[in-house]
Amino acid sequence: MNDQSDVWIYILILAGSTFAGNVSTWTCLPKFLVKIEKNELCIKRHYKETLIYFIPTIATSVYTVLDKTMIGLITGSNSVNGYYENATKIVNMAKAVAFTSINSVLGSRISYLFANKKTDEIKEKISFALDYILFMGIGCSLGIIGVAKQFVPWFFGEGFMETVPMLMTLSPIVVIIGISNCAGALYYTPAGLRATSTKFIVTGSVVNFILNSILIPLFSGYGAIIASIVAELVITVLYVRNSNGFLTVQMIAEKIWKKLIAGSVMLIVIVIMGINREASIVLTGGQIIVGVGVYGIILFIIRDKFLLNGLDIVKDKLKR
Repeated sequence: MNDQSDVWIYILILAGSTFAGNVSTWTCLPKFLVKIEKNELCIKRHYKETLIYFIPTIATSVYTVLDKTMIGLITGSNSVNGYYENATKIVNMAKAVAFTSINSVLGSRISYLFANKKTDEIKEKISFALDYILFMGIGCSLGIIGVAKQFVPWFFGEGFMETVPMLMTLSPIVVIIGISNCAGALYYTPAGLRATSTKFIVTGSVVNFILNSILIPLFSGYGAIIASIVAELVITVLYVRNSNGFLTVQMIAEKIWKKLIAGSVMLIVIVIMGINREASIVLTGGQIIVGVGVYGIILFIIRDKFLLNGLDIVKDKLKR
């Protein structure tokens, strides 16, 4: 969408795709439904547990929407809100790539392991998930910083160049949320500690609101970004400190440093590629391809265990 007149097309696509997705789930739903008599319902018994899951969802949703609301109310600028919205959309896409899928897959398995008290295997699964999240998160975060200047003009339009520094500033949140999401989805929820997790999320929401109130008047949209990063850091620190050894600072440090080195080299290379070059989809595509290659090669050279284990698995499958 590069023109203001295209807004209605964007709205139609956004609303239409969501509507179609929801309707499609209803077509196959009847075969899974079982009729239950009213006297068999036990709503009160499930109310507390439902509330435990409901509160963090609402808290997260509120402070996500609250950022944009407070930016609009305090700055009175729709353009700042637009820049911030676009930056968060790209970061949210990176978050989905970095950790959403693996946590969804491993969550049910780890719940089973907790039920059977297989502590060693649980720690092994969480360690693997953390390695994957840091591998993808560092790559996505530093990759976004590297391509932002060439990506934004052709994707959003020349009028959204202010999105570039916002996107760069917000990108580290992919790694921060990745770590907290790993702890929440793979330890707190399977271990039956969702109530504890809820307290941490609510704490982060309160921090976010207070910092928004202080920082948005001073730094406009960047104030909201700083508030979000600090709030997510608070949640992550609380998660890690209270995870009873299933996820530790030492684990994170051991797994992250090689990925930071490889990511930094990748960042330098893709930034150099974009110097004095006109923004285009071809350039961005080239930066991504080269960046992925450089990231993988550097990790291989410095012998990152996650990459080497992945290559071994691929070799074994190719031999079969």
